[in-house]
Amino acid sequence: MVDTKSKILIENTVDRSKNGWLDLPFSEDQLEEFLEGIGVTLDDDDDDQDDYDRLMAGEELKPKWEVMGHESDYLSDEHFEDIYAASDLVERIESLKDWEVEVLYALLEDGDKLEEAIEIVEDGDVSFYARTDLTELAKQFVDEGLFDKEYLLNFVDYDALGRALETDGYTEVNGGVLRRP
Repeated sequence: MVDTKSKILIENTVDRSKNGWLDLPFSEDQLEEFLEGIGVTLDDDDDDQDDYDRLMAGEELKPKWEVMGHESDYLSDEHFEDIYAASDLVERIESLKDWEVEVLYALLEDGDKLEEAIEIVEDGDVSFYARTDLTELAKQFVDEGLFDKEYLLNFVDYDALGRALETDGYTEVNGGVLRRP
């Protein structure tokens, strides 16, 4: 499980001196407990009617709290437009195994959007070969016999192989090739 170090700064809009950081992911209960902790009075059923009456009287309803900032190792500004969706993304990331997080980083580096990358990792629709490069991977595939002989022959540089034979004592002579011990 990976620690995403994601959190949001929430401020009480009635008393702006009261604010705090809420870690993501959060449950509805954790959010309510946090809001109460910074002095936000949560609506109950009677308040819904009061809000309706105030709206009908032409009053403007102001939110009791708002997100003032955020920090995250994975999420960007656009992900925090909906803090519930941001919390869900963080929860999905934190549920990944360490090797899946490596794949996630690779997909992000390759240009995938975070949501797409998480889905690809969760679906297992990708292969990732850690701590290698294409040349080493090609050697590994050849060693493991993953290439068909006919396919490999397309990549053989026969001139280079001929020069290598020459350095091993092979010599072209009229009518053939001679090799001395």
